[in-house]
Amino acid sequence: IRLVEQRNTSTFNVVAPDSEMGMHAFVHGAHAATSSAVSWVMIPDYEFLKEHNVPYIIPWIMPVDDNYGSARANNNHAIANGLTFTPLAQICMDVLSWWHSDAVTDERRSRLTEGEQSIMAREAEIIAAWRSR
Repeated sequence: IRLVEQRNTSTFNVVAPDSEMGMHAFVHGAHAATSSAVSWVMIPDYEFLKEHNVPYIIPWIMPVDDNYGSARANNNHAIANGLTFTPLAQICMDVLSWWHSDAVTDERRSRLTEGEQSIMAREAEIIAAWRSR
């Protein structure tokens, strides 16, 4: 609203955090929003992930081919014009609240955890394969 009032009609990238954030900072920051138990398993091998059909798990997308720039968004223009960003923990809590709300069907939630394509249903198998290689 402030930018419109100032007649600032520029284009702004506001999808990135207000400072650089690597994947480790992101997952630890996202986890900080909950009190869930966690056991981290890092799999920094794109070929292994492709072989196990895990190339795209939002928010993480392999920075290769057409997706190379997806994690390299530059929001300096937005910051220079006073735009601010919602803290990661707040975004995570908002998404979690939405996920458990009536806005999401039970069918949609079950697709995350059930069926042969579900990453959560295959997680133990993928981790075992990673550890045994």
